[in-house]
Amino acid sequence: FDGLTVIIGSKVALNIDGEDEELTIMGYGEADWDNNIISYEAPMAQALLGKHVGDIVKLNSLEICIKAISRY
Repeated sequence: FDGLTVIIGSKVALNIDGEDEELTIMGYGEADWDNNIISYEAPMAQALLGKHVGDIVKLNSLEICIKAISRY
């Protein structure tokens, strides 16, 4: 884990259409929407994996800016 790239096990601080959010990307059986933990198979996770701080990601009508990446 280098803290520079979104990978499985990353906690990611995001700005989604002007709203700050934090998501953690984990394995299939570990998803927990109530605690903002999503599966790496989810479309949002797939859009974020491999991206870096400062990257802007488009997902459907959303514009997502990656603000910070840390280890879960």
